[in-house]
Amino acid sequence: MPINLAYCHISSGDDLDLSAASVGVLFLLQGIVYTIFASMCGWIADSNGSYLNKPMALTGVFIISISFLVMGPSPIFSLTSESMQTTVLAVGLSLMGVGLAMAYVPTYPELIGAAFDNGMVNDLKTQGVAAGLSMALFSLGSFIGPIAGSSAYQLLGFAYSTSLASILCLFFGFIISIFYIWRTFSKT
Repeated sequence: MPINLAYCHISSGDDLDLSAASVGVLFLLQGIVYTIFASMCGWIADSNGSYLNKPMALTGVFIISISFLVMGPSPIFSLTSESMQTTVLAVGLSLMGVGLAMAYVPTYPELIGAAFDNGMVNDLKTQGVAAGLSMALFSLGSFIGPIAGSSAYQLLGFAYSTSLASILCLFFGFIISIFYIWRTFSKT
């Protein structure tokens, strides 16, 4: 959904007055930031054990929420004038890249850890099941995201649809936080 909402807004391009090359650079920016931060998040997740994975993923979800508010820009804030729209969108897409890296990268080791905690053995079959489940859920989001994002864009406009996406991310982060806290205290 993050990329699709931005795509609807940027590719309609009339209100931003961007060339095709500028639109390409904006999309490239998010990919470059994601690549750099995904490498760092992977290194942190691998070198420090699993105790940083959950906080890193939660932080990523909250950064994604903030990026939606910035990208809109949300009607809640008056972040930009007409002349600053492209800059604010670039900052929002960069924040989105950071948040996606922090949210996605630690989920696979957590999925593997959950499989081991529930009695699955550490073998290639378990790794395959975890990878398949991870990609299936990612693909489901890639299917639902464009439908939900374009519907929200058509009904609410870009600023309100990104605000709605931000609220949904905050809600999701809140639910995950409650689950992590409950899980931590139920083990002791």
